[in-house]
Amino acid sequence: MDTPVRKELPVSALIVDIMVQRTQFDQKRVENIVAKFNKAALGVITVSERDDGTLVIVDGWHRWEAVRRVTDNQGVLDCEVFSGLTLAEEAQLFLDKNYTNAPKILDKFRVRVTKGEPFATEIADILRSYHWEIAATIGNGQVNAVGALEKIHALSKAKEADPALLQLVFVAINNAWGQDRYGAQAHVIVGLGSLFAEHGSLIDMDRLVNVLKNWKGGPEGLVTNAKASAAIHGMKVAYALANLVTERYNVGLRVKTLPNWRIRK
Repeated sequence: MDTPVRKELPVSALIVDIMVQRTQFDQKRVENIVAKFNKAALGVITVSERDDGTLVIVDGWHRWEAVRRVTDNQGVLDCEVFSGLTLAEEAQLFLDKNYTNAPKILDKFRVRVTKGEPFATEIADILRSYHWEIAATIGNGQVNAVGALEKIHALSKAKEADPALLQLVFVAINNAWGQDRYGAQAHVIVGLGSLFAEHGSLIDMDRLVNVLKNWKGGPEGLVTNAKASAAIHGMKVAYALANLVTERYNVGLRVKTLPNWRIRK
């Protein structure tokens, strides 16, 4: 990575690319900068000058937005400008610059995907293959529970699961509830992922899907029941969910196919 050049640039010339940035900025933070505006305290923002001349903010979005508001988009900012960076290098620079002032886990995850980090990219590819996407917004086909995804994929790696646990989880979710946003809650992902990790080939996918599909209230009802059970038994909600699904799965079988779920704190 080349040494950056220090330049003063007009705010009107700079843009934000969410491929290498947060999806949203903190309005209150911007308003606070505006209310106490002091140009000398803004410091230097980091910019990438792309091959087509586009000037992309890598670090300093809040300060840039504050200056835009104060100066009616006519101000200038002191910038360190990098040239010739790839998209992955821009993403890494964003992560480096925000190491101590970490962005939200979801935004950081997206930038890790842009960077091409294998672990994050594998998760994103699995979701994409089942028509889901990581998103800050809440909607059908969108997943916000990045921590849950990473937990189950790490468990999958540790167990060398094939197929990956997240694949099994989203096959079950899709076949039971389609792209219902409530089906991809953290408790559901961790609960089902843990279930597959525990019982593996003992699980008949069609039977499991039938259990989930016919759960009263759908995924919302399942999570509500799991929260109530967790409170009674002193369990984590995801594990209470796995326990409830195990019990329902075994109903009607002469011999229990799945062993009783081990109580976990």
